[in-house]
Amino acid sequence: MLVLTSVLLAVDRNGNEDPYAKKDEFKQSFKNIFQIMIDIKEDKHLAAQWINGVAKASLDSETMADLAQSGIQTCEGYCGSREYTGEDRCRCVREIFPSYADYKLYLEARNRFKKLYSMALLGQRVSQETKGRENND
Repeated sequence: MLVLTSVLLAVDRNGNEDPYAKKDEFKQSFKNIFQIMIDIKEDKHLAAQWINGVAKASLDSETMADLAQSGIQTCEGYCGSREYTGEDRCRCVREIFPSYADYKLYLEARNRFKKLYSMALLGQRVSQETKGRENND
């Protein structure tokens, strides 16, 4: 059981404490905390649906290729969704990918792109060194 207590005191013109002066502010802050608790529960529910394959669509191959090349940007700093649902299920990721299957495919495509890109850079470097040696001979 979660018990939330808070004491808000205000002082009137005479310096006397008035514990009821900020009653409305307390009610609003309690409503905000309650809303956050509901949002966390809903976020976890949506993440579970997303993981279990409840999706309306799938990414087309061109979009997937673009994402694999450029990578994705997720929220910077603190993310409540990432904290409560996990890094691979946070709202930022779910907003980009219609399903977990699409996200897994992206991760595989991104890893392959990085490997191919590093191989291309290596090949370019070797080619430049080979040309440099041929010019020196």
